Amino acid sequence: MRQRHHHHHPAVHRTKRDAKGFSLVEVIFALLLVGLVYVAAIDTLGAARANQARTHDHAVAFMLAQERMSQLLIKPYGQLDKDSETELDDRPGWSRTVEVDHVNADEPETVAGSDTGVRRVRVTVSRGNAQLAELVTLRTRGMPSLPANAEAIGP
Repeated sequence: MRQRHHHHHPAVHRTKRDAKGFSLVEVIFALLLVGLVYVAAIDTLGAARANQARTHDHAVAFMLAQERMSQLLIKPYGQLDKDSETELDDRPGWSRTVEVDHVNADEPETVAGSDTGVRRVRVTVSRGNAQLAELVTLRTRGMPSLPANAEAIGP
């Protein structure tokens, strides 16, 4: 009778330890990988929520600036005045500032010393120390004010 020799390929050969399951080192390594993935997921979620909050704040600030600018454009040229910084009662920590300056028509960035017939109106909305929105428009003496019942047309 012929004897059969069993040759085991080294990659197929298993020890008793291998047959029982994973080693402690393998388990620790797997847990470490799962933990790193979990931390990365939590960081990503936190960043997404912070970005969502910033986007919301900018949208609210732009709306508040538009609202105040609409109120100002209803007024006649001679009644456009600066507002001091106004804390918004319904939004603690938020403020809205209005600046009205006489400017030169050819250089609206430069404040003029006297009435040139052109006023630059700037509305700024901030939360804490962060400026979130700013609207700027020019108003001329000859430009009629908007009717009181006019509605702002948004984007």
